Amino acid sequence: MKSKRIWLFLSLMLCVFMGCELRQGEEETEGYKIYYVNPEKTKVVSEPVEVEATHAADILEELLRGLYDQPKGDESSYLLPEDVEFLDYSFEQDVLWLNFSKEYKDMDRTEEVLIRASIVRTCVQVPGVNYVGFLTEGDELVNSYGEPIGLLNAESFVENSGSEINTYQLAHMTLYFSNDTGDGLVKENRSVYYSTSMPLERAIVEELLKGPKEEDHYPTLSSETKILGVTVSDGVCYVNLNQAFSNMALNQQEEIPIYSITNSLVESGSVSQVQISINGDTKLMYRENISLDQFFRKNTELVLEETDE
Repeated sequence: MKSKRIWLFLSLMLCVFMGCELRQGEEETEGYKIYYVNPEKTKVVSEPVEVEATHAADILEELLRGLYDQPKGDESSYLLPEDVEFLDYSFEQDVLWLNFSKEYKDMDRTEEVLIRASIVRTCVQVPGVNYVGFLTEGDELVNSYGEPIGLLNAESFVENSGSEINTYQLAHMTLYFSNDTGDGLVKENRSVYYSTSMPLERAIVEELLKGPKEEDHYPTLSSETKILGVTVSDGVCYVNLNQAFSNMALNQQEEIPIYSITNSLVESGSVSQVQISINGDTKLMYRENISLDQFFRKNTELVLEETDE
């Protein structure tokens, strides 16, 4: 029953992607991975896989074949529990919608997030698939707060670069970005699954580096900024960034990047103060006027109230 259901799923997916080809110049057989849940159901792991196909439909078939096979030869490591059925699918522009039976909602929450991460991270490698949506009996899947999980891509699951993906936890963050004139901070709420192998505070800084997603919000950290370390001790978050943080050329008042980090960490994390260092050094002046040799607290005076037009 399990194998028949799986390959029916694959056949349906092929119908969606027939005729979709790789973008010109893209590597055809390198860079693909299969993401799957380990037999202990404690984390998502990955392994590289060679893909010989050149059409998206065939690439998807190869990836899903690897996804649903037992990569380690363990008969208990099927991705979906036996009672969860795949019902149907739809494909709208760059979004792949997968519809499962109601039993999908009854899965253990941790296991479900791991399964979801496996499917999303595997499928979005296919050209033409930028997002994956999940349905149960035609209704959009909701999280433990009763909120729709929305469309997911690889960036929906934050992890330490170069590490295996461990158990995910959902975090509701309040991030602070710059306004259009660079003299104030604006709030942006974001829900992200982050790896429990990293502290929440690092996940917050990672999201700040990705930049804003809302209109009229502007980044506060340059794309060249790298996180060298984020640690928490006694209510203080220590953020160590590379030299690009100090050299950024964004048109903002000097305190905006400082309090973009500080306000986001204090409001969304479990800290009350933040210290920022550059290459591990705090005995520096940021933009010649702000000493980094201090603990920063949340600054509400810079926060602007946004109104609907």
